[in-house]
Amino acid sequence: MSENEPAKVETPARVTPMMRQYLELKEEHPDCILFFRLGDFYEMFFEDAVVASELLEITLTSRDKGEDGVPMCGVPHHSARGYIARLVNEGYKVAICEQVEPPGGKKLVKREVIQVVTPGLVTDLEMVDAKAPRYLFTTVEEGNGRFGFAYFDVTTGEFRVGEAPNVNALSEEISRIEPHEILLLESVATVRPAWAPPHTPITPVPDKWAEPAKAKARILEHYGVGDLGGFGLDDSPGGVRAAGILLAYVGSRHKAALGGVRPISRHLFGDAMFLGETTKKNLELFVTLSGQQKRGTLLSVIDRTRTAMGGRKLRRWVTFPLMDVGEINRRLDAVSELVNRGSLRKSVVERLRGVGDIERLAARIAIGNANARDLLLLKDSLMLLPEVSAISGETDAPLLKEVASGLDHLPALCTLLERAIAASPPPSLTEGGIIKDGYSEKVDELREIQHGGKSWISSLQAKERERTGISTLKIGFNKVFGYYIEVSRAKAAAVPEEYDRRQTLANAERYITPELKEMEAKVLGAEERAAKLEYELFLEVREAAAGYLDALRETADAVSTLDILAALAAVAVAKRFVRPTLHDGYELSIIGGRHPMVEELADGERFVPNDVKFDEEANRLLVITGPNM
Repeated sequence: MSENEPAKVETPARVTPMMRQYLELKEEHPDCILFFRLGDFYEMFFEDAVVASELLEITLTSRDKGEDGVPMCGVPHHSARGYIARLVNEGYKVAICEQVEPPGGKKLVKREVIQVVTPGLVTDLEMVDAKAPRYLFTTVEEGNGRFGFAYFDVTTGEFRVGEAPNVNALSEEISRIEPHEILLLESVATVRPAWAPPHTPITPVPDKWAEPAKAKARILEHYGVGDLGGFGLDDSPGGVRAAGILLAYVGSRHKAALGGVRPISRHLFGDAMFLGETTKKNLELFVTLSGQQKRGTLLSVIDRTRTAMGGRKLRRWVTFPLMDVGEINRRLDAVSELVNRGSLRKSVVERLRGVGDIERLAARIAIGNANARDLLLLKDSLMLLPEVSAISGETDAPLLKEVASGLDHLPALCTLLERAIAASPPPSLTEGGIIKDGYSEKVDELREIQHGGKSWISSLQAKERERTGISTLKIGFNKVFGYYIEVSRAKAAAVPEEYDRRQTLANAERYITPELKEMEAKVLGAEERAAKLEYELFLEVREAAAGYLDALRETADAVSTLDILAALAAVAVAKRFVRPTLHDGYELSIIGGRHPMVEELADGERFVPNDVKFDEEANRLLVITGPNM
């Protein structure tokens, strides 16, 4: 049992068919709080209800009275997102069970768990930090003291595999990766490891998932390849096992998310400077030592990125600093040019302001949960890039030229989305209004039927008022009775004989007529057929967009790099920072140095600059420690 897991359900003596269905689904997901869809609500029962009612501060009731009463609570489906987020942030897993067929007659509606939301598998972008990754992590010990590990961000598809030479190195790597959930084999998950961050949830997984042959076969099958050479994993048996565990877990919790898993990248130690957990804390890179606040950190000073993907990449740059002087100077060349060319920098920054999170939008398309608004935002973002590319290409810095060439605005995809997606689509995909007029003749035809019918119904109200002399007569609609004619009870005696009364209210009577019902059938039938056709067309458009995933990810990478370079240039100008001169020697010379975070928090007081000089000769550093330090 994981740390945050509801207790086992005790089956009541008498079980209804619906409750039996619930219990069967709960048995399949015993470590989750089951959100069981009933009409317009998600209901929870038994211990799930007890736990959820306390954490969510909602009323706990009972399905039955007496000794056999079943504890229950519920939340409206339209506001479930916030409740799920609260449970997941507390370390719980939530299994979302939906009705997968329309209700009808006395037959029990078929229900299935369509997704399990865990701390490391959150696909709802409103539940995650836009400028931070959300990693799911796992590790296995190889038997020689080494550890293989893998981590995956379902919101972007990023998938990395690495190895740690010992448990201390593993602990330091985890502190840099900062996972939101850790998977451990059941055989070792009985005791929380000392290297695990204290507040990160740990989920036990079957040991069989880590069997070398099965893990390798799982990777090969997922990517459709014959060997692992292309991923650089031939010499990483522990990494292969860890990657296999992640794929198995993602497939068991949210199978559609496997569609968003990107090719494996190696997590290599030699490419970046090693920053241990203590170093990261003392440098206050992301949170302050006192209060664990973001304000007053290095990232808070330098992060002026305009896009979420730029913010995430900047965080990775800070976490994994380069050690190659040539690569560092490539970045500095680009920043310097943007510093010296203010109009260029401002133009880039202004245009990036409207670019959405292309990286995470691409992941939503890959998973299959992108809606019409997502595709519209993607199109609008891509259409900003030609101008950004033209501006960025007019530079001398090689990195800026490289970035500009990578800004592919995918004109064919933009044209498709411009033709197909309505200008202001609703969030739902099944209620119509997502396909633009003119894209489909059949949709246009059905909409014309709807429009004509609704106009006729609207004119019927004026006609009936004149015919009956009842000035307060009105025509309304609800999902239960459809269209109806409403007359106040004071005027009920004046209604024509052909009016068929269907509902009595406190102060009014509701009627129907044959011609009203005939037109209602035409309107509602056209609405239903149009909505179904629009959904089918949208799926075709989204599938077509999925054909551009590689290009979208490359474009997102270029945009995020340009965003960082422009942001660092803007900070340099605003803070009067100067470019350092780098070399491979040991000399360090700082003239008029200012601490960026201390200066930021000085509240108007002048920061006194300091000079620093270290070398291998007269200016050496001596660290003295003792009981009085």
